[in-house]
Amino acid sequence: MKNFYVGQIPAEDIVFKTLDERKLPRQIVGLYQSAKVLIRRPDGSVYSDGSAYLYANPFHGVSYRFGNVSPFTMPGEYVIQIKLSRGSGQFDYTDPIAIDVFEAIQ
Repeated sequence: MKNFYVGQIPAEDIVFKTLDERKLPRQIVGLYQSAKVLIRRPDGSVYSDGSAYLYANPFHGVSYRFGNVSPFTMPGEYVIQIKLSRGSGQFDYTDPIAIDVFEAIQ
């Protein structure tokens, strides 16, 4: 994953691949109705904003477009996890991904 910086609102979507237990691409379109990206900050607070879309081809995953506010409020390790919902209260989570956020040289 690329580097992120305090205050940054990435201009490009981030695409998270979804894998099954064997680490093979997992088909999620048709299985889940929605996706929500959860970001745990270094202070323990959880942030969720922006738009998450289920992504089918060329690989399976979730495309996340950042909202108008940066989730990166402090340097440190952030953890990103995706909640995939089937509806009627059924949902699954992806494995969490740890990323480091740095202070930009200004």
